Amino acid sequence: MTYRFSTPALPLIVLTDLDGTLLDHHSYSFAAAEPALNRLRRAGVPLVIVTSKTRAEVARLADRLESPHPYVLENGALIALPPGYFGEDGGALIRLSPAYEELCAWAARIRREKGYRFRGFADMDAAAVAAATGLSEEDAALAKARDGSEPFIWEDTPEALQAFSADVEARGWRLMQGGRFYHLLGRTDKAYAAEQLLSHYRELPGEPLRSIALGDSPNDLPLLQIADIAVVIRRHDGSWMDAQVNGRKIQTEGIGPVGWNEAVGSILTELESTHV
Repeated sequence: MTYRFSTPALPLIVLTDLDGTLLDHHSYSFAAAEPALNRLRRAGVPLVIVTSKTRAEVARLADRLESPHPYVLENGALIALPPGYFGEDGGALIRLSPAYEELCAWAARIRREKGYRFRGFADMDAAAVAAATGLSEEDAALAKARDGSEPFIWEDTPEALQAFSADVEARGWRLMQGGRFYHLLGRTDKAYAAEQLLSHYRELPGEPLRSIALGDSPNDLPLLQIADIAVVIRRHDGSWMDAQVNGRKIQTEGIGPVGWNEAVGSILTELESTHV
């Protein structure tokens, strides 16, 4: 089944993180965001998932969200374009990071050589990943099906983490801190990948689309900084990420998907009242 992008009723594109943002931190449910999601669907506004999750995880979630739009995977390591979306004959997986096997081989070598203490997904079976994430074993297996980034739990000192970060930089790669894990990947991030995707939308005729980006963790900050409207989602502990952004900023009162629904609904109402 193919879906060809067409100009939405409102000139908007939504770029959203998942865990702790659109999905509840504990239950991974997006039920609280359904009112705003339904409004996006009716208006044909693209919902672009920008996440640390894998292709296997997001493909299944996108079906539940009834979202036929592209998505950015593994913190910007890959972009998945659905078949025919921008007029191409087939879907495409755009790689912006080294292959998973290369990342893991390097991480294992540097750990042996320097004695760092950390555990990556490559070191864990599905049961261990499930225990670390709160996912079911079935979902943990999907989380382990990685293409271009390695999440890991740091079990060493802050000083050792600084040294490891310097090793990653020297390799020309990037280390990111997410909500639960650190992530090793190539010289990319959510913002870089999102910009590559947005360039496709900008080439299309019609009114330019304003961008909303929503996130709750430090690895979302670059994404929020490229958006016209940055939405900082309140976290499950009641705090907000400290975010300095270039455009308009909204901090939600609601936590996770409750805040997501609050912010997106408010922006849609505002846009509907001004857009002719």
